[in-house]
Amino acid sequence: MSEVVHPIDQFLKARGSNRRRMSELSGIPTTTLASSVSRDASILNLRLNVLWALQVFYEPDRTMDDIMTELLVYEYQNEIGDGEMKSNNKNSGIYRKLKFDGTRLRDAYATNTAGVTRLNTMFRKLMQVRKFEKKDEFIALIIQCHSYVGMEVPAELAQMNDRKTFEEYSASFMMGLPGGKEKLEDEEGEEYEEY
Repeated sequence: MSEVVHPIDQFLKARGSNRRRMSELSGIPTTTLASSVSRDASILNLRLNVLWALQVFYEPDRTMDDIMTELLVYEYQNEIGDGEMKSNNKNSGIYRKLKFDGTRLRDAYATNTAGVTRLNTMFRKLMQVRKFEKKDEFIALIIQCHSYVGMEVPAELAQMNDRKTFEEYSASFMMGLPGGKEKLEDEEGEEYEEY
């Protein structure tokens, strides 16, 4: 497996930039950026001025919430591992199924603007309970979300017995959730954009 690249570096690389260039543009010291990109720093603990700079200098047409969602997708991909979803290991099928279920749930919510708002709220709640490793609350939210749209809860989520399994399975599921606004716009005839 290759070395894990921090979500901020992945975000910048996708836009043809790097931390040094971001520091020059935003005036944020490189030491501040370096501390934001330390290995154990989660995106959920990102300093607001760094998030603001990413939005203002790289994606001014998107909201800070959109930037945060993209960074979280990168972080969840890092947690699952490089290529794990495509490999033939024993969990790759479960990872793909959970991500697909997250995508189906997103699509069920993304039928109107109110549904997209509910989806974004749900995503933030799931991020918070996941951050504090509250498995029971995570599963309760998943059940609530699925019942709201009349979908069956994936049985694989019942297999989250230890911390590692919880992190991997919840990350896989949550990777499918972002993009509700893009899905809604796609149904209105605009181009669909996936992270």
